[in-house]
Amino acid sequence: EFTFLNDQLYVLQARPITKLPAEPVIILDNSNIVESYPGTTTPLTFSFIQEAYGSIFRGLAKRMLKNDTQTLQSFEPTFQNMIAQVNSRIYYQINNWYQLLQLLPFSKQIIPIWQDMLGVQVTEISAPKVKINRLTRLKIMGRIIKSFIQAPQSMKQLDSDFEKIYAKFNQTYTREASFEELYHLFEQIKQEVLEQWDITLINDLYAFVYTGLLKKVCSPEEVQAEIAGIEQIESMKPVYALNKIIHAIQEEQNSDYRKIIKSISSELVADFIETDLHPITQDIRRFIQQFGDRAPEELELETATFRSHPSSLIQLFQQQLELPQTAIRTESKATSANKSRNPLVNGLKKRAMTGIKYRESSRLNRTRIYGMMRLIFITMGERLVEEKHLNQSEDIFYLTMTELFELASHKDLSDKQIELTKRKHKRTVDQQLPAFSRLIYAGSIFEKHPQTINQQQIAPTNQQDFQGIGCSKGVVRGQVLVVEDVQAVNFQQSHDKIIVTKMTDPGWVYLLTQAKGIIAEKGSLLSHTAIISRELGIPSVVNVKQATQQLKTGEWVELNGQTGLIKRLEADNNGS
Repeated sequence: EFTFLNDQLYVLQARPITKLPAEPVIILDNSNIVESYPGTTTPLTFSFIQEAYGSIFRGLAKRMLKNDTQTLQSFEPTFQNMIAQVNSRIYYQINNWYQLLQLLPFSKQIIPIWQDMLGVQVTEISAPKVKINRLTRLKIMGRIIKSFIQAPQSMKQLDSDFEKIYAKFNQTYTREASFEELYHLFEQIKQEVLEQWDITLINDLYAFVYTGLLKKVCSPEEVQAEIAGIEQIESMKPVYALNKIIHAIQEEQNSDYRKIIKSISSELVADFIETDLHPITQDIRRFIQQFGDRAPEELELETATFRSHPSSLIQLFQQQLELPQTAIRTESKATSANKSRNPLVNGLKKRAMTGIKYRESSRLNRTRIYGMMRLIFITMGERLVEEKHLNQSEDIFYLTMTELFELASHKDLSDKQIELTKRKHKRTVDQQLPAFSRLIYAGSIFEKHPQTINQQQIAPTNQQDFQGIGCSKGVVRGQVLVVEDVQAVNFQQSHDKIIVTKMTDPGWVYLLTQAKGIIAEKGSLLSHTAIISRELGIPSVVNVKQATQQLKTGEWVELNGQTGLIKRLEADNNGS
């Protein structure tokens, strides 16, 4: 209850809601998924990932239930609603996750580990219990245990199969393909990839369980050391490949080439990379072929990547060339812990690191999947512009997949332009709304429709110490750089700073190589921020509440990546 007096707002009374409707409660949670989809997303991206999640979890359920078609059919509404979109942001529909997790053997023990590894902060389980007879449960147990034991070998096979799919795409795709050819290529790739991708969920469970068990027999500081220094981890390969190119550009004998890179205009980049015969340019082409889809917000189809916009890669080179050569990392600085005298610790460590390694490789391959789909959709957009269905190719991202593929049946969507304009405006407005971590609905999901935005801000305090989860050991002092929009930050700004952000996604890896330390509001021991910081050998702390609003760019802090403690420093006590 509130009132106004002389234009001043007064809150008279506030109390909890005492009665909610009797309909089932729907809980949306962005734990972990916010690393993959940190901002707002377009209708095309959401409809694509909704189908992908549904297919993958349907595959997992088939792995568990085999030919029990009746039970599988009863879960169909669950498969179709593993995620939800509210005001253009993506959330887990977490009730449905819990419902499927209850199918697993030892689910009461596994769910808390799953929550811990994903950083789920509210651990109450609000999902109806799954009723399955004892014989079916025993069969599920046997199948899951078998898949669990075979997870490393299955992931190795998945990586091998994916390389064949990726090579096939690169041989088949052309920018001149017709809409129908692109549609058939999309369906073929989607079917081949999703057919076996559910094994990545088993591998995630493998990594989570063994890391969780390691946490039970080791101290938090010991766990950090035990799971660092993963050999040949895929997440770091793009960084080392990129930095080797930069190192080559900086060599004295390539001074003429360096001048070209520093001065070339963005309009000429694509033609230069495609036609130039210099060995470094050939390395750049190979880099784009292998890692050109790795970029911040890389799983949003509308995101510009090095592959779709190569001028951004040259811009990154130009920024890097302004930094000292010591800032270029060409190998991991992480060191794995020495072999323990305890054989149990060694066994858990080996399996945890294997699971994490394959988790990161599947993340990079997932990035490549989205890269393939992005190229297909962008090219489809070009065909639709030529056929007068769309005004500009980027409009394709504001269609759903159903709307887009109706064009394969020669349906005319030219009357959609007014609706597309509305959707663009809606996303612009949604971007100004707060990014809520958790939303609870009684009955059905709905959206806010504001006309003006008054975004809530947390007032800064004089709080001196902040506590989070230490993920990568080391103590550093440095200046804070608060990053709200990663696309607006360059390498010079981030060099030797302690980056403070809400979360990171895999595409941040290039920026993080320049940081002295990392503080994130979101995350867990196996979040991307944690894994990358350990491999880079820089201290990190995650799960620090309201860090981006309490800490300010330019102030000095001391960060302890082992204990998770962050201290504000006085101007005359910054150690500079």
